[in-house]
Amino acid sequence: MDESKEPADSSSGAGSSGATDDERLKWALEHARGLFIYHAGQRIASVNYYFLAIAVVITGFAHIATSSDITPGDRALLGVGLAVAGGFLTHFFKTLDLRNMDLVDCDSELLMKVEGLMKDDGIHEWTVTRAAKDKGPASRHYRVVVPKIFGLYLWTSILGGCYSAWPWLVEMYRLVSQGRG
Repeated sequence: MDESKEPADSSSGAGSSGATDDERLKWALEHARGLFIYHAGQRIASVNYYFLAIAVVITGFAHIATSSDITPGDRALLGVGLAVAGGFLTHFFKTLDLRNMDLVDCDSELLMKVEGLMKDDGIHEWTVTRAAKDKGPASRHYRVVVPKIFGLYLWTSILGGCYSAWPWLVEMYRLVSQGRG
């Protein structure tokens, strides 16, 4: 019987009992790449959604800061509400990003393992993942830049809430100091 026409072997995850080591290595590389691309795409997409959500919060801060129709009490309430929403969004997306980072790291390790096997077979060009991981200063790596962005927007939310509440706090202080509060 021709080995290329043998049915799939259900006991091995390789797919075909007649597969050569090169074919299995190719399948492993395709699988590792597919997982890496999927999870890295998830990570980028979640950060993009975070940017959109924070843009809405910052737009809200800009509106209440420039609107003359809003009383100091309403401005304070809206500003603190937006600050809490910005903090919650930052926490939620940061937690999601950490999970996605873990998945990308696992996929990267798998990809480097398969690339190492290919290198052992004499194909030295297949060490791209390790080279990219070790390339450039750490300050340009995704795992360093994204947490700084989360921190920046968290502080933006906190400062926006303080700025929005400040006129109301000053007015309350003035009323209390005059004995009317």
